[in-house]
Amino acid sequence: MAEPTQMLILSIPASKPIEDPTSPAGTTWQEILELIRKSKGYKRLYWGRHVEKPDHVQLHIVRSLLSHHHTFLTSSSPHLTTLLHPLVTNTKPTIHHALISEYSKPCKGLGNGAPVTGTAIYLSTTTTWNLAWTAWVSFVQSVPGFLGIAGGPVLEAIKGEERAFVALVGWESVAMHEAYHHTRHFREQGRRVLLDEAEGGYAHYGHIAFAHQEVRGENGDEGGGAKL
Repeated sequence: MAEPTQMLILSIPASKPIEDPTSPAGTTWQEILELIRKSKGYKRLYWGRHVEKPDHVQLHIVRSLLSHHHTFLTSSSPHLTTLLHPLVTNTKPTIHHALISEYSKPCKGLGNGAPVTGTAIYLSTTTTWNLAWTAWVSFVQSVPGFLGIAGGPVLEAIKGEERAFVALVGWESVAMHEAYHHTRHFREQGRRVLLDEAEGGYAHYGHIAFAHQEVRGENGDEGGGAKL
């Protein structure tokens, strides 16, 4: 079942140790997470730093309905901006929304245990995209180091391109993912299966270490009281 997911890309320097809740930056970050926990429809969140760009943090929030995401942005945006100000180098985060589904069991790439998650957003996907995605889901599961695959349509245009689709694949390590890129299978089949069906190419490629995740109801937090 697809989950409405709010994806935030935040410019938070690695020198701001938000991972340490006892630090000033970490205390502020926990205030931000608490604001999210109390938002309407909140179900869970997961976040981590971009491996290749450690000054970027990705925060994914799952809520019950897409409308809950928009309500949060409308009602809490000023407070969120104020809290982010001492942490970020750019106070305006990049925000996208996607309907993300898991395509393998277990799927460890969404903050559920994979050390890294490879991700890309494919742009201007064709009418035969679903066939290509099904093929990719089928053979990527046999690649060494694979730990789960998820993905779904992005609901906003990306760089002016419509019909975007985010792919998220959990891996044991960046090295194991990159090793596949040097195989004959990738050169002859894997590289083209999705790119041929993405007329606008891709954006936001890289690996995220989603090392932190929490679910509504943990630690007694009811996160706004929405029923699951």
